[in-house]
Amino acid sequence: MKKIPVDLKNMLTKALPFIGILALINFIIYHDYWLGNIIFSGKDTLTQYMPFINFQSDCLKEFIWPLWNPFMNFGFPYVELNKNFSFFPTHLLMGLLTGFSMIIYQREVLLWIMIGGIGGYLCVREFGHSWIAAAVDKAIHVPFDKSERADF
Repeated sequence: MKKIPVDLKNMLTKALPFIGILALINFIIYHDYWLGNIIFSGKDTLTQYMPFINFQSDCLKEFIWPLWNPFMNFGFPYVELNKNFSFFPTHLLMGLLTGFSMIIYQREVLLWIMIGGIGGYLCVREFGHSWIAAAVDKAIHVPFDKSERADF
């Protein structure tokens, strides 16, 4: 298997202006969502997801690892739950620093959309296409993330 040498620092330095442009495009397209004027989540998020993430956030604020949730179903092992995102980097940071709310949740989803666009841009550049092709590809892709998102 042939190893492809990658100069990551050089590639990121060259891509930084275009990453900034993609971040700006993300903010322009989603400005009402970033500012919290519109909430794109539905009832499923409120009833299924938020109780778990609020419990996790409360535990992390108290520097307690959420292994057991005594508040639902007379208690159950939270560590085995598929919604346990304790090790997820953004959830861990928000749990320790800010707590969780619908606005924070929405901004997290938007951040991951933006990171996906930046990763896609870098991937297109890695395949040897021009920065114009990569920027156009991601500028077209980012708005469609808006229509493809699921109601988490």
